[in-house]
Amino acid sequence: MLKIMLRYSDSVLISKARSHWKETRVNGTFPINAREDFKMVKLTVFYTSEVEVDVTQKDETGNGNGIQSTADLTVLILRDSSSPTQAFGPLVTSNERQLQSSVRCRSMLEPGEYVVVTLAFNIWTFITKPRVHRCNYVMSIKCTKSLMVEEVFTKTRKYEYALADAIYQLAICRGQKEGIRESVRVYSLMQGWAGGMYVVENRSPDKSMHVQCDCKESTNVVSTRGTLTSIDSIPPLHRQVIMILTQLERTVSYTVSRRLLHRMNMTTTGLGNWAPAGVNHEPYLTLDVEGLHAPRPL
Repeated sequence: MLKIMLRYSDSVLISKARSHWKETRVNGTFPINAREDFKMVKLTVFYTSEVEVDVTQKDETGNGNGIQSTADLTVLILRDSSSPTQAFGPLVTSNERQLQSSVRCRSMLEPGEYVVVTLAFNIWTFITKPRVHRCNYVMSIKCTKSLMVEEVFTKTRKYEYALADAIYQLAICRGQKEGIRESVRVYSLMQGWAGGMYVVENRSPDKSMHVQCDCKESTNVVSTRGTLTSIDSIPPLHRQVIMILTQLERTVSYTVSRRLLHRMNMTTTGLGNWAPAGVNHEPYLTLDVEGLHAPRPL
């Protein structure tokens, strides 16, 4: 029996049976680019409660090139935000990003409003060959006290940049902070995250920042930018998710290498001699990636 289970399963998620716990299940589908509307879950907690969120990929199908499409699952629980420009408040908890079909995160939540965001980037259609099937998941929310569970979608003004804002909160909470200069901060997640994530802040009140990101020495990874190099202009008092790298083949080891160059510039548009006139991002931010990689106000 054990041999059969190991043959057909890449992971086993064990849950304790707690008769006094409440459980709600939500079905969802991962977006295949940043343009698509996708589902999140809003939690309204009335009494301090232990909350456990399990996310299981419902299907693992080939994507046409022989690579099994196990999603690089990350589950985030974030404070909801009342800001008109930021979708979320601080990150409360998250699991480590993994190429596994099931992941879990758990936290003690105080009364308030929270949003659960489930991320997966290696299923985006412009990274690999077009998928035959959508990648679906089921989310199980267990708690010790009753709470309100609502499904919310990103096609609203508040959550229009939910992907970028979620990655930003993850980076500043879990990432390694580098203070390159007083007005520049870089947040990097490179170890234990099935790839790498890079966020750059421009805290200058009057200068744009030009950033070159070179990850060409990385192996067995793909990028949400569609290439392992990028050049961007970040306006004053803005930040940007520069690049997200994902392990491509889970049975093969990967390496992540990153080289950043930056310079400050008084011109608010263009990349100077780093790109043709009038270009702010190379590669160009198409609608498929703009919701993740567009500069956002601090």
